[in-house]
Amino acid sequence: AALTRRYKMIDLSWSRLRPWRKLLAGQFTGEAFRPFVHHIERIEVTGKLGPRTLLSGWLASRLRLDRDVLHLYDGRHVAINLYCRNGDQTAEFTVERVPGERLVRASAEVHGGPSHNELVSLPNDALPQSLSYALRRQERDRVYEQAIKIIGNWN
Repeated sequence: AALTRRYKMIDLSWSRLRPWRKLLAGQFTGEAFRPFVHHIERIEVTGKLGPRTLLSGWLASRLRLDRDVLHLYDGRHVAINLYCRNGDQTAEFTVERVPGERLVRASAEVHGGPSHNELVSLPNDALPQSLSYALRRQERDRVYEQAIKIIGNWN
């Protein structure tokens, strides 16, 4: 913590994961989907070690989840799948990169009920754009810090 007060620290992986975090959080808006955020049974996060670990820490810190709910898998691109049950209803929330495209797809589906899909484009210059965003942001990122703290306690 003392180091981050003296020096600006940038985690480009965290910055580049913004579309996944933003899309997943947005899938829980609306009456049909919101109740499921409190009834998550299983989360699967796929991707390279750094990004999948960061996303898992973010999910655990934001949703106050135990580590045993999170299941991490190796993969080329990041994907997040949340499996939820609210009473007798089940739902799945997914955010994943479209294979072969610079697109991220988010979906929410209540089985036997409503569904929602969203598609966003990733910038062609993702790395320079991520660096620019990170350098413009001068305040502490407490959400990032909480995610890292959770990850550190998983040993």
